[in-house]
Amino acid sequence: MSIEAFVVSKHKSATAEMEQIMSYKSTKEVAAILRVKPSRLTRALWEGRVSSPDKGPGGAFLWTKDDIRHACWVLLGRDLDDVLKGQEGCHVG
Repeated sequence: MSIEAFVVSKHKSATAEMEQIMSYKSTKEVAAILRVKPSRLTRALWEGRVSSPDKGPGGAFLWTKDDIRHACWVLLGRDLDDVLKGQEGCHVG
């Protein structure tokens, strides 16, 4: 493998990793996406109605699109795509 090919492969790997990191949402961001109060989402986590997402190094939840979709079904009884309709400027994942 040439040095140029190695550098390109490392850059693509780093870019994919950064995109994955940037696709995570905070609990507050998820609550805004779902149009619920953060306390409602947090309570659902504490009560076990919503599965806890993975936590980051600082202890904050890191919500993926699948986590958000699950919380949407539990809290609102409908699919995330239905909730996002009409929410311009809102991007998940």
